[in-house]
Amino acid sequence: MPLAQSTVPTAPDQVDFWVLDPDGFWLPAGTATLGPDCYIVFVTNSGGYNCDVPRPAARLCAALTSPAGIPVTHSPFSIDITGGFSCWNATLDCNGEFCAWVAAGTDLQLVLTDVCTGEAVTVAIEPIAQGAQFDAGEVVIDFSGTSFVAAVADCGGTGLPGLSQIEIWTNGYGSAGGFVSTQPDGTAFVSKVGCDPDDVLIQAFTRDYKAASRLVRRANDDDRAQTLEVCGDLESDENFTLTIDGTDLTITELAPIYWPGNGNYNWLIRAGAALAGEEYSLLLNVSDPATGMYAADDAAIVVYRLAPGQAYGEGRVYVDPDATLKITGTSFDAAAGVFEGSYSGTMNLQNDATQTVEAVNLPVSGSFRIRL
Repeated sequence: MPLAQSTVPTAPDQVDFWVLDPDGFWLPAGTATLGPDCYIVFVTNSGGYNCDVPRPAARLCAALTSPAGIPVTHSPFSIDITGGFSCWNATLDCNGEFCAWVAAGTDLQLVLTDVCTGEAVTVAIEPIAQGAQFDAGEVVIDFSGTSFVAAVADCGGTGLPGLSQIEIWTNGYGSAGGFVSTQPDGTAFVSKVGCDPDDVLIQAFTRDYKAASRLVRRANDDDRAQTLEVCGDLESDENFTLTIDGTDLTITELAPIYWPGNGNYNWLIRAGAALAGEEYSLLLNVSDPATGMYAADDAAIVVYRLAPGQAYGEGRVYVDPDATLKITGTSFDAAAGVFEGSYSGTMNLQNDATQTVEAVNLPVSGSFRIRL
């Protein structure tokens, strides 16, 4: 991003870099570094980007909380010159905090709008000297909607290793504004889940899909803390079988993840096994669990076969290019959350690393009885 030569001597060493999200909000995407006559930043995906800073500039930092002291997260806000233009538009992070470049030496206002009611809250900010940073501390915002604390634990109730790899989603994986990341101690702040009175669905899972909590339904106005026990083992009242080309694999891991609106599918079910030093990860996508037989476009399967240290896309994988998968004899007990059935199809074995097909038309079959 080129700069006029007259600007270079007084330009900051770094400025914020932005990406335009699908909802029309500019979201922070790192920083750009000052070069000889430009700002330098590396872009890996196509999209709308922007790189700017007010001139003359100052820094403003704040943490927004509810009256109960819970951070207000994922809410859009702006910092405006009083009676003038906006100099910062973004969305609060998972801690309800921000630090922003703002115009120096002028009256400012922090503006937040309740996405449910349209109510706007304005907080006046006195002028900040050029080059200075002002920490406004905690700013209390009393919006509609309920905030609560969620805590992630493993099946035994103790802290789960690798907390940085755990995500919490409200109303389904991928729902708008539903993502919440965990703190180092496994806690997370969930706020403004939705604008309607319907119940809230909340679940935690690891980013490799190997472990997940049960899907928890709670009232939208419930502000009590929520513990999410993340497990990845097949439980004693569950079973899952997998046979590939006559070889039986012993499934020991299971993680059903609620993923509504993923094409025709609403659930991603991961089942894991080990054989001859390799890890097998079966990923089964299905629409809503039901009794009967699934249509061809309501279910899909892929089985990753990975050597130690390999990630998805780096080893072998069984694929079903002709959509031969059939899921039959299914039943679903909604009260108990028990889903069971059988599946079969033919799959090809391909090597993602070498981009080759190693075998075709391999029979794959199995059955399952799992709790969602």
